[in-house]
Amino acid sequence: MRLNPSLAGIVLGMLTMAPTVWGGQKTFSGTSDYDWKNDANWTPPGVPSEADDVLIAAADMQIGPNVQAVAASVTIAGDGDTRILTIAKSGHLLVADPITLGGDLPETISMLRVAGALSAARVEMSSGDGKSAIVFSAADTLLNLGDGKGEIIRAGGRGLSSVEFQSDGAVLELASVEVNSITLGQDDHSGILAVTEGQVWTAEDIFVGNGLAGATGTGTLNIDGGTVTAKRLILNSGADGVANHSVVNLNSGTLKASAILRKFDGGTQAFNWNGGTIANVETADLVISSAAKQPLIISIAGSGTHAFDVSDGSLARIQPTAILADITAEHGTLSKAGAGRLEIEGACTYSGATTVGEGELLLSGEGSISCSSGVSVARSATFTNESTVALPAKVGWLKK
Repeated sequence: MRLNPSLAGIVLGMLTMAPTVWGGQKTFSGTSDYDWKNDANWTPPGVPSEADDVLIAAADMQIGPNVQAVAASVTIAGDGDTRILTIAKSGHLLVADPITLGGDLPETISMLRVAGALSAARVEMSSGDGKSAIVFSAADTLLNLGDGKGEIIRAGGRGLSSVEFQSDGAVLELASVEVNSITLGQDDHSGILAVTEGQVWTAEDIFVGNGLAGATGTGTLNIDGGTVTAKRLILNSGADGVANHSVVNLNSGTLKASAILRKFDGGTQAFNWNGGTIANVETADLVISSAAKQPLIISIAGSGTHAFDVSDGSLARIQPTAILADITAEHGTLSKAGAGRLEIEGACTYSGATTVGEGELLLSGEGSISCSSGVSVARSATFTNESTVALPAKVGWLKK
């Protein structure tokens, strides 16, 4: 096919005028200041474009306020030092490929501090032996990973990874998070994590209310239909004698753990079970207890399904230092699910109905449930009383 002369001239002109975009690596040197938008802070000179891979290793830097920074990817990897990338209020960082955190040296800390908005495909943490951290430090923080389908993952290095909330009201649009630790309410801060429908958050340790000496930490974990998995969920986790405040609201989601623990006295502790499921982690047992003088109290609301789901061959044990109680003026019900055993070793005071649909519910030691709680047991399930306390007045069988 031949183009007519005029059309051919237009096409040739467009090809001649169109710039060719070649990506490269831009290293932030911080020669002049902390500003992303300063050409002199980059090697080679010039603010990165959407085609450039960015390395932050020699100096801390800041985006914003009111600055939109664009890059193909961003790597924060200090060399034997702490390196911090701060997205200030109203700052907005867009990347097409991952944000990667983690240096090669064990003493390195690579930190992403978010007070504005962050949009990325995903975040990869602890790519080397250095530690990595994400800190959400403002209420109007917006994190959007992969249009709500992205993830924060451990990248395979040996460094520890952590996510910390120092503010209330951060909006987190993502699918999953897997890190070593999550902290809500560090030092003198208040921190809230809301896990929404479809989200999966996984950590070895989740600390709720983690103020240290001289500082009060207030932490809140809302499980609103998503799933939270932790080896240890630790409430009032700061120093002894500090008035930490810890709140867990299990709102129709699922909490999987190997240990749910109140660590210290002081301050307040609330665990409001407003529906949803408490379960063990895979084949590991679950222990619910308090290491403080005050008990760990799990309060059961008056509506919804409150299920202890214990997998086959596993045990969930509520030690004498923990109590299942009514939320004030409400009489929640408890359901035992799963083929494993739920053992109650102390006096529980909730007064709603109890259903043993699967597996075994065992009362041992001085374990008890309120005498006003009727117990219904499926034919394939077991209700065993080995405690020193009499059984509830009403025990019946389900046709199941």
